[in-house]
Order: sequence, then C-alpha cells, then structure tokens
Amino acid sequence: MDTNFTAKVNLDLLQKDMDMSQRQIAELVELNEKALYKWSYDKDRGGTRPTYDAIKVLLENGASINAIFGIEDKVKLNVVHDDSLNIVLDGLKKIIDAMQG
Repeated sequence: MDTNFTAKVNLDLLQKDMDMSQRQIAELVELNEKALYKWSYDKDRGGTRPTYDAIKVLLENGASINAIFGIEDKVKLNVVHDDSLNIVLDGLKKIIDAMQG
C-alpha cells in the first residue's frame, strides 16, 4: 500500500469550505499565494503538499478532509464530536510522521 500523500489539494473546494480567497487561506497558513497554489499541482510538476501544521489550521478553520486530500464527494466525512477533530489530527500526524521518517 502506498502511504505517500500524493493527492492534489482541491483549492476551489477549499475556498468554498472556508468561505475565503486563496490569499486569505495563504495568509492563514503563513504561505504566499504561489506556494499555496502548488498544493494543486501534480508532484511530478513541482507540486507540494500541506504540512501537518497547515492541515491542522485548515481543519480548525472549516476546511473539509475532502478538499485537503482530494477525495471525491463519494464519501462525506463529518466531524460530529469536538474530540473527533483531535482524533483525526492525531491520526494525520502519525501518517505524516511515518511518511517523513
């Protein structure tokens, strides 16, 4: 099983989820707009992916997992309980740490 985070971020959906412009999202995650836009590129074309800290900030500010991980709307993931976000973030941190380690 491939554990690399290769899916492109859906910036249009991210903007819709968060009701923010790309500039506002870039400022929120402390990037410039060009660096944010690279999240939507294929990795073999110079694309990058968000860090754990950026993912955490995005989720805390209304982004959907669908937008961040490029998941199509076949499955809707909803955070129901306040603890659910922490569980998701802990799981994501473990995955990202494993990919980098």
